[in-house]
Amino acid sequence: MKNEKCIASAKNKILPLAKQAEIVNGWLRKRLDTLLPALMQETGIDCWVIIGREFDEDPVMKTMMVSPETSTGRLGIIVFLLTPEGKAERYSLYTPKGRFSDYYTPIWEQSAGDQWFCLNRFLAERNPSVIGVNISENCAHADGLNVTHYRKLMDCLDESLKGRVKSAETLAIRWLETRTDDELMAYDGVAYIMQSIINDIFSSSFIHPGVTHTSDVEWMFMEQIRGMGLEPNFPTDINVQRKGDPRPRIANTIIRPGDVVRCDVGLSYLGLNTDYQRLAYVMHPGEEDVPAGIRAAFKTGNKFQDIVCANMIEGRTGDEIFKAVKEDAHNAGIRNEIYSHPIGYHVHGAGPAIGLWGDQNSLPRHGIYKLHDRTCYSLEMNVTQYLPEWEQDITMCHEENIAFVDGKVYFLNGRAEDLYIIR
Repeated sequence: MKNEKCIASAKNKILPLAKQAEIVNGWLRKRLDTLLPALMQETGIDCWVIIGREFDEDPVMKTMMVSPETSTGRLGIIVFLLTPEGKAERYSLYTPKGRFSDYYTPIWEQSAGDQWFCLNRFLAERNPSVIGVNISENCAHADGLNVTHYRKLMDCLDESLKGRVKSAETLAIRWLETRTDDELMAYDGVAYIMQSIINDIFSSSFIHPGVTHTSDVEWMFMEQIRGMGLEPNFPTDINVQRKGDPRPRIANTIIRPGDVVRCDVGLSYLGLNTDYQRLAYVMHPGEEDVPAGIRAAFKTGNKFQDIVCANMIEGRTGDEIFKAVKEDAHNAGIRNEIYSHPIGYHVHGAGPAIGLWGDQNSLPRHGIYKLHDRTCYSLEMNVTQYLPEWEQDITMCHEENIAFVDGKVYFLNGRAEDLYIIR
């Protein structure tokens, strides 16, 4: 793969903080106005109560903060009510802030009693059929209501309301996993930024064979991401494979000629997360091309990606996709592992998981969710193939970010079709 000086151009995409806030808040308003009422109707919940407090924010509540706010401060309660006309009214019960009150109507005044008293009174007046709260055994993202606040909620509610409280797991997942048109358009650019950093670092400009240590490259990635004013969404992982060593992931080592180097790296920008694994080959002095067996194994990985994408059919569960993929790969003679996961607000997001690294079986928790339209995934997998040049197996780890829209998969800002080359 051709290496280009892309970090400088990628930096040009990074907006000033005020503009970032304007964009993200615009997306939030549109999501609350159009997406949320549709999801409440879809899931049969006409009242959604989200509760969190400073240092213990509900994961869903954090996606509903008005930038640059990141916390409710003290106790925060948000209430959504679905009207007969199909709109989602939005209310807050905590100390109002200027930005927040423009998105959520404040309905609590300290002089009228504490927040719990006012919440019960408000719900009794509005008389919803179902009160959804974020409790879930299966999905951590939908389990943001802590035990203390659940008890306080149930203690404060009238007896007639308590029986209407149910899990909002499906609603929370659908909110977190679904991307709007604006977010989908922007996601390509977020992927471009991450790929640009990989393009520059996976090159001879940064990596000096025989000198550069894998940990040096890990820190290079994190420094470059932070240098753009962004955040790595997990610690970067760099390891290698090499002739004469059967381990598929050799960490904490000097990078040598002949190594196949793998990066696992991601960043967050505008509330959207990326998660990539890319591969580079380190040329021996005088070597003119990547060994044919390594390139063939890489192409097998691309073929396996195509198999997974072909089996991503709306309405299938993660487990159903997993089983179909494994069968098709077996018929194609591809030794593989698949461990793909949703991305979006979180790098390991809410929604259907397709396999699990190190556990290639059905997933009783995360594999039960269905694939929905307008969702994004980290297409993460590996293939293992015999490499004649090394007289041993080689494992090719692939991870690309994709969007599933209108029944089709597309790769965010394209996918890697070859290895990077380092001299």
